[in-house]
This record gives sequence, structure tokens and C-alpha cells, in this order.
Amino acid sequence: MTLDEIYKTAFDAKISRSVIGFVDGPPETSVKSIGSGTLIKFADIGGVLTCAHVIEALRATAVTGIVTFPVRSWEFQNTTFDLAKCGLLKIGAPPWTEGGADLALIILDPTTFSALCRLGSPIDLERQSSFMLSDGPETPCIEAVAGVVGEWSVDKTLSPTGRGVMKALLSQGQITSRSPLDPNAPDIITFRPDDPKELVPTSYGGVSGGGFWRINIQDDGGPEKLTLLDVQLLGVAFWQTKSPNRNILCHGPKDLYHVLLPLIREYRDNMPSHLQPLMTLGSRGI
Repeated sequence: MTLDEIYKTAFDAKISRSVIGFVDGPPETSVKSIGSGTLIKFADIGGVLTCAHVIEALRATAVTGIVTFPVRSWEFQNTTFDLAKCGLLKIGAPPWTEGGADLALIILDPTTFSALCRLGSPIDLERQSSFMLSDGPETPCIEAVAGVVGEWSVDKTLSPTGRGVMKALLSQGQITSRSPLDPNAPDIITFRPDDPKELVPTSYGGVSGGGFWRINIQDDGGPEKLTLLDVQLLGVAFWQTKSPNRNILCHGPKDLYHVLLPLIREYRDNMPSHLQPLMTLGSRGI
């Protein structure tokens, strides 16, 4: 495969079904994006990994819609959820700045989580953490950010189907810098998008909360002889810098796997009864 084919295959086959878009209002009547997320599971917990500031935006909505990006992109979705009935784990508080921290997990009730899993596919954080903490052989890799681009939304009154449309982006690019690893400070990675001009929005508004990914590849001897090995969830996008030369700032793996994940484990030990699953969650997920 070529590099472009690697990106497309990684997004279509492994990443897109975990991408979440939050909507201000029921999805059938509104397409106003208020942030992104990644559908995840950890043991018997199911939820959406996102930003703390996205949660604050969700609090201001009367009705919150939530959409996935399934293989059947035409599929109609109308799932809503009540944030007040969710478990919330947040790292960071206003004022929100490019220095962080701005990371969160929304723990969904089993019914809502199951509805999302019928169209999407959760990322297994336990499995991903074992990848991140292992000392396996290093392979060539590329980085990307996945999320919903707010300005690409199409209002239902302008859609030929009469339904609102939301679009997700896998923004390819590269890491240009990383903050010094300090146990008392956020792990901030600067990601520079390098997309074709026709795929560059004027603003990445709506992408906040989306996943920051590493795509591992194998070079079999040339630019057209690449093999997709696997994908790894590195962190969460939370800030865009000013244009021109706009960058996306992301929380890195230290914040996700060494700060948030222990909080998830602690929460699971004392999980409210209404969020406990009716049965053990399946092993589906990458």
C-alpha cells in the first residue's frame, strides 16, 4: 500500500468506528458540533474519552446528541444521553489554556453504551495500555488526529436527505515538539497537520476531545510497499493554535495511561449501581 492507502485503511478499518461527535440537540434536528471523543471500554466500564472543557460545553445543552461514524455512513442516528446520569472523571479546570490540563472520561450507562456499540466499536484501553507499556520492537510510524470538524456540518435544511450531516477527519501530520516529561505537569504534544489543501478546514473547532493516534507500519521496500500493522491511541486533542501554521495540541500517553487510567481503575472499584453493566462487556475493540 501507499502512504495515502495506509491512512485510509487505518481510518476506515480501525479508527473511524471509535470516533464520537457530540451534538447540541437531538441528532435528527441539529448538527451543531460541540466536540469530539473516542468510544472506549476498560474492563466492564464503557464511555467516551474527551476533554474536560467539552464536558463544560455539554452542561449548557438542554438535549445532548451523540453520533458515531460507522461503515454505513448513511445510517440515521438519533441517540441522546443525559450528562447528569453519567460518571465523570475530569483532569483540569477553567480557565482553559494551551498548557492544559484538559482531559476527561464520560462513563455512560449500559443502555447508551450498547446503542453506540451497535454502530461503532470501542477502543480497549486496557489492551492499548499494554501496548504503550511494552518494550516491543520499534517500527516506522505516522501520527494523526481524528475528530469532528464543526464547519463541515451540513444543516438538515440544506441536506438532500433532509437530515443533518456531520463529518469526521483523520488529520495526518507529525509531532513537532513535546513538553519535558514532568510527573507534576501535563504531557503536551504539538501536532502539525499536513493534510492536502482540500482537506484543511479554516478551523479545527469541534475536533477537541478527538483521539491522537499512532499508526504503525512496515516498510517492505519502497513508498508503495507499506503494510499497516496496528494503531495505538496516544492521547487526546484539546487545543488549536492560531493560524497561519495552525497546530493541534494533544495530551500525550503519560496523561492518558499514567494519570487518567489509574483514576478509571479507582472509579471502577466504587462505581454507582446505575452505571454497572448488566453483563460483562465483550472483548471487541482494538
